[in-house]
Amino acid sequence: MMRDYGVQPRNKHYAVMVDLLGRAGRLEEAYAFLQTSPCKEHPAVWGALLGACKLHGNMDMIMLAAKNFFELEPENAGKYVVLSNAYATSGLWSNVAEIRCLMKGSGIKKEPGYSMIEVHKEANFFFMGHNTHKQTEQIYCIIRDLTCILKDAGDVPDLSIELEQITAAQH
Repeated sequence: MMRDYGVQPRNKHYAVMVDLLGRAGRLEEAYAFLQTSPCKEHPAVWGALLGACKLHGNMDMIMLAAKNFFELEPENAGKYVVLSNAYATSGLWSNVAEIRCLMKGSGIKKEPGYSMIEVHKEANFFFMGHNTHKQTEQIYCIIRDLTCILKDAGDVPDLSIELEQITAAQH
């Protein structure tokens, strides 16, 4: 970045590298990169490592990443959820309960997930489990049409459950 483009790497650049290495299963390399980076005190790099460790089920490194992340950013609800889900995936239910109690006791609440798209300079938000957008019905009609097109092209996405739930919620 510096040599070819004169761009000074920032915290988010280092976090992206940790994320890429981690997602590729190169967790030890991601950790070593993080340790030698100038931003090892930035929560984003530890959050990236935590997510990658969850993906690959490395509980030892999950604990290390979580400890460092929570010391730097204890109010981030999303990472508590990542850690709780990692415990659940590994069948560590008492740890899941401990994380949930810790969140509740600290007043930390997970904000609902959402997607956002901007169309004609208007931001449109879609929240998990809510069909409040003014064009929800038209959007899901287009999804059904696209699903048919994809099936005709040989791809067979299984959206039946999601579409049934959405249709039921609309009525």
